[in-house]
Amino acid sequence: MIYFISAVLMIMNLRSFILMGMDKKRSIENKYRISEAQLCKSAWQLGSVGFILGMKYFRHKTLKKSFIWTGRLSLLTQLIMVAISIFFYLSSKGIIESFSVL
Repeated sequence: MIYFISAVLMIMNLRSFILMGMDKKRSIENKYRISEAQLCKSAWQLGSVGFILGMKYFRHKTLKKSFIWTGRLSLLTQLIMVAISIFFYLSSKGIIESFSVL
């Protein structure tokens, strides 16, 4: 199961990274662009790391506050989801018994 989740995360982050690169190339060539909504959606669809790396690597959309905050918030949300998933996985295995919530 962990391999499946890892594969999905890698694919979604690669997709976000490629979308940022494609949009940057199209902007240089004055061609039809990928919509900002589509780029932001790719970050929220488990591609926040690729989104942020694509912004930095291609130097694309780095001055737009909405893109900066989308990348940060989607990454924070995904990290919280991973932490909660790990917690529930470890507690189901009986590893986390000494940590009681209340």
